Amino acid sequence: MKPLVSIPARNYAFPTPSEYNCNTADFVDAGRNLDGVTVGDVVRSGVIKAEMIWNFLSCEQWAGLLAQFDPKRGGSFFNYAELYVQDYGAWAIRQVYVSDRSSGTFLLDEVTGKPKGHLQCRLALIEV
Repeated sequence: MKPLVSIPARNYAFPTPSEYNCNTADFVDAGRNLDGVTVGDVVRSGVIKAEMIWNFLSCEQWAGLLAQFDPKRGGSFFNYAELYVQDYGAWAIRQVYVSDRSSGTFLLDEVTGKPKGHLQCRLALIEV
């Protein structure tokens, strides 16, 4: 099965997310005239934001995924990612940046006391 998101240049496939939400936005330069009527122009249309949630990722999986966006660990803030785009019902390669990354609590191994993984890992990729 093809991964929902990958970074082809580094041959990195994201783990399959528990949730994948795609948003398509149009950027509009608009305002209201003296009559209160909206006037404006579409500056750019079809900008993709792909939000992903993983119910659980091991510490290694989450750190490895986050490293893809960290220049200090061999990654890049801007990446070309292949992702599923709702507008086309197909995969497309888009230049993206990563927005906020978060995870919920982490699970501890009851024997060793070390973290086993993270719950509710979230991030979004936004088209440049």
